[in-house]
Amino acid sequence: MKGVAEVSSFGGKLKQYQVAIDPAKLQAHGVTIADVFRALETNNENTGGSYIEKQAAVLYIRSEGLIGSKEDIEHIVLKNTNGGSPLLIRDVADVTIGAATRYGALTYNDEGEVAGAIVMMLKGANSNVVIEDIKSKIAEIQQTLPEGVVIEPFLDRTDMVSNAIHTVEVNLMEGALIVVFVLVIFLGTCGRDCSWLP
Repeated sequence: MKGVAEVSSFGGKLKQYQVAIDPAKLQAHGVTIADVFRALETNNENTGGSYIEKQAAVLYIRSEGLIGSKEDIEHIVLKNTNGGSPLLIRDVADVTIGAATRYGALTYNDEGEVAGAIVMMLKGANSNVVIEDIKSKIAEIQQTLPEGVVIEPFLDRTDMVSNAIHTVEVNLMEGALIVVFVLVIFLGTCGRDCSWLP
């Protein structure tokens, strides 16, 4: 989205594919844990390709790994057996979907756990425009969420920006009135002999 640098998420559970290796099966097939690690790493790599600068935006180029599901992991080939058939990860391990170890939780108004995120704006972007774009995008996302799941902003900069603009307007108005008041008093007291004025 234009004007957004990053969305940092926190809270909730981090989805994880877990590979539980069976040592007996490893030994039976003559495979080591290092072979399993190597196969997983080489079949799930992200490669950076630098970036393209376009005005105020930066477009990052990267090649994402091919693993996208539990079945993809199960079908990774460890090696070819003597008979020519491939030995797969599922032949030596159980692949399950779990969650990473958590070291804390995010709660909201003492109502239980929630997941949160902070949208980081690009330097120099118009905050009013970015906030309006984010609000419209949230409204779109909200329609696709399951029943009971709600996106609720907990820190909205709209009020802060509006208050700052209002403060500047008030200060400019008060400053202009003070200058006009001083000029009227000063010019009014100089009387008719103001020849020294430019």
